[in-house]
Amino acid sequence: MSSATFTSGNNLTISVDADSDEEFSRNEGRRPAIVKKRERKLMLKLAISFFLFGLINNVLYVIILSAALDLVPPSTPKGIIAFCNIAPALVAKVGWPYILKGRIRYTKRLIGCCILSSTGMLIVAFFNSLAMRLLGISLASLSSGGFNYFLKCSNPQET
Repeated sequence: MSSATFTSGNNLTISVDADSDEEFSRNEGRRPAIVKKRERKLMLKLAISFFLFGLINNVLYVIILSAALDLVPPSTPKGIIAFCNIAPALVAKVGWPYILKGRIRYTKRLIGCCILSSTGMLIVAFFNSLAMRLLGISLASLSSGGFNYFLKCSNPQET
């Protein structure tokens, strides 16, 4: 009796036992229909998740830049909003892979980024001082820079 194990890129493993070498070689390379259905369902869930988190990540950036005129007093240069919105994300995208080196789990990173973006938006919404609003914009920007690890999550290869 021979056996084969089918493993998809999403760590879904199914073992198949065959009664003879001929049956084993005939069925090798074909996956049962239930596995294909599960993989399609999983891929749909992943696609929806990546789309929603990408949308949320980019919406913060667009909303802050669109509201730049309303967030600062008329005498303040509007470029300061753009700087506070871009610089922390750039630092996070460049620095985090070298500083963290994979020591923080994806779940904790996701929770941390969500907390940072929520805190940043609440600070922008509830405080009227320029310094606090710039701090809130920077926190939201830092969180959006932390979301770049979704590219690594989308890689099906083990690292």
